[in-house]
Amino acid sequence: MEEASRIQMVMVVYDEGMEEDVQEVLEHLEAIGYTKLLGAQGRGRSGPRLGDPIWPGLNNILCVALPASEVPDFLQRIRQLRSRFRRPPALKFFVWDVVEED
Repeated sequence: MEEASRIQMVMVVYDEGMEEDVQEVLEHLEAIGYTKLLGAQGRGRSGPRLGDPIWPGLNNILCVALPASEVPDFLQRIRQLRSRFRRPPALKFFVWDVVEED
């Protein structure tokens, strides 16, 4: 597949308190298509996030399909967002190739 037509999916899992910051990244990149899942529970390196008194907090999940050539800029902006915090928040991203089917 040609690099120009290659599409990659970026999934960003982030602390729900970062919603406004992540939305700003999307607006800056003029991302026209994405999916968000709000209030996700799970466990990662930062520990469980189950939205209860014992394991407080929840995550949001953002999935954005982008041309492969745009992914490095998007990831750089996500890294910059993470670096703005004194204590890094729960924020991870994953990238994989996708095939769009009709």
